[in-house]
Amino acid sequence: MLLAASLLFGAAAPSPLPAQAKVRLQIANVPDYGGNTHPLSGFRFPDAVENLTRTGGMSFAPDNLAVRYEGPDGSRLLMTLFVYPANVPIEQETAGVRRAIVTRWPSRPLDEAPAMPTDVDAAEWFRANVDGHPSITTYALRQRDGWSIKLRLTGPDKPETIAMFARIMAGIEWSAPMRPREE
Repeated sequence: MLLAASLLFGAAAPSPLPAQAKVRLQIANVPDYGGNTHPLSGFRFPDAVENLTRTGGMSFAPDNLAVRYEGPDGSRLLMTLFVYPANVPIEQETAGVRRAIVTRWPSRPLDEAPAMPTDVDAAEWFRANVDGHPSITTYALRQRDGWSIKLRLTGPDKPETIAMFARIMAGIEWSAPMRPREE
């Protein structure tokens, strides 16, 4: 979980290659990786979401992928979309994501958080101080067919960031067809 958080927030700095090349290089060890599709679940990673473009990816294992998206230069808008085996109950996973956020940055729950999409199992919103910047950070989780789908978003603490993140969260294809995980 901590490794996944470090991916989202820059501990694993991407190499200076074009965005698509970075993804292909970093996840080349994944069998039959087709670029935008998780090879075992069939989940499709978008090339762009709102004004966030895909900038890299990481394979922690052939069945555990993360794809990173960033906003325009200087915007401090970050998104990471993860697909990996659902090895723990959703309550335990939710507690781990929450712990990673509040341990990494001074943060508190957002008082008036947007509604959680109906096809998500868990989501929370926080105000945080990220590297000295007032920020909004949020996550959403869905477990299905033996897989976890996790969305992490962080950006400036502005009403338009909250509105954009709510649109992104609602627009992820949480219920799109996926192949069941084989044990």
